[in-house]
Amino acid sequence: MRVPISVLFLVIISPVVWSQSKLLSVHVEGVEQATLVGQFLKDKYLHPHFIDPRLIPSEWDVSERALRRAAEKSVLLKGRAEANLPALVLEKEAGLAVPSWFNEDAYKEAKEVVYSALSVMSSVGDYYSPRGIRPKSGLLLHKILQDIKSRADCYQNNQANCGEKRFQVYSTHDLLILSLLESLGLRTSVLGENTAPEFMATLIIETWIMEGKPSVKVFYRKYPRDYAPQEVTSLVRNCPWDKDVCPVELFTSCCSEFTTSDAKAECYGTSPEISTHNWEMNPLAWIFVAVSVVLLLFSIILVYLVIRFKNRSKFTMKVDH
Repeated sequence: MRVPISVLFLVIISPVVWSQSKLLSVHVEGVEQATLVGQFLKDKYLHPHFIDPRLIPSEWDVSERALRRAAEKSVLLKGRAEANLPALVLEKEAGLAVPSWFNEDAYKEAKEVVYSALSVMSSVGDYYSPRGIRPKSGLLLHKILQDIKSRADCYQNNQANCGEKRFQVYSTHDLLILSLLESLGLRTSVLGENTAPEFMATLIIETWIMEGKPSVKVFYRKYPRDYAPQEVTSLVRNCPWDKDVCPVELFTSCCSEFTTSDAKAECYGTSPEISTHNWEMNPLAWIFVAVSVVLLLFSIILVYLVIRFKNRSKFTMKVDH
């Protein structure tokens, strides 16, 4: 039975909205959606040929990605600054009671506002910036690409322990998924132009050895009620558009401007790109430096003359006396 040599699985965790009696309903909705994802995982990957049904720890690498909750206070609907728009959107989609003012038009506008806030924070869409994306998903993407390279090399060189940690799981946030999809060149293809990822949206990256050559397959599960994901390999940046697999060397070279091995440098501005920009001297700066030097010299001379005048005055007074 043909199976991949490794799988990377990223999923946006389902929400729990703290709203008194509404909490249970939304929570149940989230559990149902998560169960559907779990059923897909079980059916596709949980068998002795890939992941042992006994869930042996050495085969798993589960990472929690806790990201700070997006703050939309500055971009809420006009006159509704006290409302929690993301919660209202979720409650309306779950069929729960919402305020009377939150009609269909307000719901659509709220989704646009939430996306707009997310696009600012994830540096995509109208706010597209590779430099802004790198601190969000650059380190994770760097790890993903390095893991795929290492896994492929391991199998090609017939090394030992290539099967360890073959199934990697990340629970994440729509903010990270947005920037990651943008990095891979998938955002508009799988989401549309102005749409945020749904809860339980899932990105899957499989690594295969086919005819002795390492390749990658990419899938995206868009909606909470979807079962099977959509294959999007041919849409990935740098991958062949007419093939359902992407050679590892093409996939891992797709996104160098979006990756980083040092997130701290991206955040604190110690990268060469930022340093060059900060220390660049323009004509106005040189004029300012020259004026500062002249004023400094003038001040030193003035102080010297004042001290000399005082000392000379004291000497004259002593002689006269």
